[in-house]
Amino acid sequence: MRTRAQQIWDYIATLKLFEAVDKIGSVDGNLKIQKLVFLTELEGVRAHLAAMHLKFFRFTYGPYSKELANDVKSLIEHGIITSTKRLTKKGQFILDYIAPEIPHSTKASEAFSIIENVSNQYGKKSGPRLVDLVYKMMVPVYERGGELVKVEDIDYFTDIFVPSAQGLEDVDVLNADMVADIEQELALPLDALNPTNPEYQRNVTAAIERLRQVVTA
Repeated sequence: MRTRAQQIWDYIATLKLFEAVDKIGSVDGNLKIQKLVFLTELEGVRAHLAAMHLKFFRFTYGPYSKELANDVKSLIEHGIITSTKRLTKKGQFILDYIAPEIPHSTKASEAFSIIENVSNQYGKKSGPRLVDLVYKMMVPVYERGGELVKVEDIDYFTDIFVPSAQGLEDVDVLNADMVADIEQELALPLDALNPTNPEYQRNVTAAIERLRQVVTA
């Protein structure tokens, strides 16, 4: 099971993926989301890094993560992304908030680099095309002791990735204060991000002050 910090990181990584894909194409449905995140985790596993922390198992259209489906649903419900899988101002605000911290973490920088590379390589492809590509890939299967197996040959409901049990290095960019700040942003109504809104100004000022305290501690 993910920790809350790991879940928040997965939200951030998903937003980063959407932002990167949007520069060259679009996330045109759940098939594409599932396969792009799977490919991101695949590259992370190859680098012994938990680029994201989502369990994937073999399902109808190849690798599938129920946690990812729930995360995307939650991001839509909180106004972080739209129903058409584009970042809202609130979603962009969260990415902008975390951006200054990424260069200070080697693992976070590597994870973002993986996301950018996956997006650049596969972002223009449709969901069905990605399904076809992933089916032909040889991937290490957790439930078979890391054995390399072609995706189309993996038995249904077999666990492919279980990051929490695979001994992968974790991204270390989020401290408790940052997790709390992002949780607060998740709970804010969209109009709280209007720069003319006094609540927005108070929240930005408070967040900057907390970051200053962390840096000078």
